Amino acid sequence: MGKMKRFILVVLAFCALGLSAQTCGDLDMKGRWVAGGNLGLGSTSYVLSANVAPQIGKRLTDNLECGVRLSYTLNHYFRSAYYEPYSLNYFGGSVYMNYELFHVVFMHVEDEALYKMMYYEHSFVSDESKWYNSLFVGGGYRQYAGENAFVQLSVLWNLNDYYNPITGDSSPYCNPVFRVGYFFTF
Repeated sequence: MGKMKRFILVVLAFCALGLSAQTCGDLDMKGRWVAGGNLGLGSTSYVLSANVAPQIGKRLTDNLECGVRLSYTLNHYFRSAYYEPYSLNYFGGSVYMNYELFHVVFMHVEDEALYKMMYYEHSFVSDESKWYNSLFVGGGYRQYAGENAFVQLSVLWNLNDYYNPITGDSSPYCNPVFRVGYFFTF
């Protein structure tokens, strides 16, 4: 099955799950929405990396949260003795589901479609552009900072992690993937 077809099927499955959970009782809407995300910035002597990933979700039951996440990552590689400077831009979106096992511990599953664009100096390289699909599973911990806010720590594994030695192509993530984000409910 194509990556885009699988992504669309997962989105439809999440929507169906959301509609069925909506009809399973009279849920109080206060505090059911969860918003926040991750910001990242890092640098070494040869690369600058920046990431922004906002997300919004809804608690369908007391333990089940479903939502969407957008992501943009820039990796800029500086000039070296071996190559000219270039930039990799990754942008895309995902659907996710969190299931709270306890008040602070949760399981996480996420299906992400990510598009890569490559730029050398001032030119776009179209043959280096491509779609990646990642399926993350894992879990995490939430540290609450009051009634409506928390910091979330996640450890995820990309089940679509790969490396092709012939083409040199690989997944944009290395396992495990660590995330730290700040969220609030409303």
